[in-house]
Amino acid sequence: MPERQQRRQPGIDALRWTRPVRPGDRLSIRATVRAARRSRSKPDRGLVHTDVEVLNQHDATVLTLTAMNLLRVRDAG
Repeated sequence: MPERQQRRQPGIDALRWTRPVRPGDRLSIRATVRAARRSRSKPDRGLVHTDVEVLNQHDATVLTLTAMNLLRVRDAG
């Protein structure tokens, strides 16, 4: 994502390490958009809540978090 679209980010909630991660582990990420809405104070931006899971090579969840990102909104069309 271009730097100009990232700007300041509202943050991360509920970060939890559920299992240890060891050297040599292969990690993958699964992200699901939980909610998205246009910002009330900055209508050219939208607030997106994303649930993120990090999985190891055994498909076991090793980390979970909820990210909140403020992104520029595209014009419809």
